[in-house]
Amino acid sequence: WHMGGAESLLNISIKRFKNWIPKTLIVTTDQLEKPVREATKGLPNIELLCEPEGRNTAPCIVMAMEWLRTRDPDATAVFVPADHWITDTAEYINTMKLAVDVAEKHKNLVTVGIQPTRAEIGFGYIRSGDIIEKNVYAVDRFVEKPSKEVAETMVQHPEYLWNAGMFVWTVSTFFHELEKVSNEFVKPFANYRTALARGENGRKELQPDYSTTPSISIDYALLEKSKNVAVLPASNFGWNDLGSFVSLEEIYPKSEGGVARAEQVLSIGSMANIIDCPGKTV
Repeated sequence: WHMGGAESLLNISIKRFKNWIPKTLIVTTDQLEKPVREATKGLPNIELLCEPEGRNTAPCIVMAMEWLRTRDPDATAVFVPADHWITDTAEYINTMKLAVDVAEKHKNLVTVGIQPTRAEIGFGYIRSGDIIEKNVYAVDRFVEKPSKEVAETMVQHPEYLWNAGMFVWTVSTFFHELEKVSNEFVKPFANYRTALARGENGRKELQPDYSTTPSISIDYALLEKSKNVAVLPASNFGWNDLGSFVSLEEIYPKSEGGVARAEQVLSIGSMANIIDCPGKTV
């Protein structure tokens, strides 16, 4: 996806971590394996892990963690979506490094919460609770996507944060919590786990069992059930998930008749448009 710039958001997401994290694992589906390989060709230290079918984020994250546990049981994993817009990479990496420190020191499942800038109904929210250390809080609860009225109330209280879907945890903490609160994700990966231990890729073993996993998000499957989740509030690295027209309006340059990425825009009595037609006159 090249929305907002000439380079794909996937490649931009990978490059943010190039000077810090030595190995990038891209989790995608079998159907997208070829185009993702083509899109990331030339980027160093990339591996692809393909799920047989898309089943929300919980099954594919468990799959990735099983893969990682086989290769490095002492590892710490940083999970981020591949379509986020971030304007201050240095500050973002500082925040994620703090998240790694917290995950390793306190043995928490760690998430990053974004300080809301508007009453957004398209995001889930996190309510922060007791302080763990400076700028790190225990998660009090997760809040589903709210109504407009509820969102307008929450945005006035600093303990409510947008759930940005960025997670950090150690291999051992992840599986300890998963086996404790969401055991239905353990058995379906048994054959895959065995194949990985034999040094195989496990794709054949994963195929029949993957469809038996609950098709739910990692938030539902693990984070909302665990009592061991920490959140880092963040408001200083220019985050946006580009999930709505309001989001897109925030990242495009202002132009006649709205915002635009184009060679030239001729606006005749028009307003509130989002134009993405680079190199052309609109």
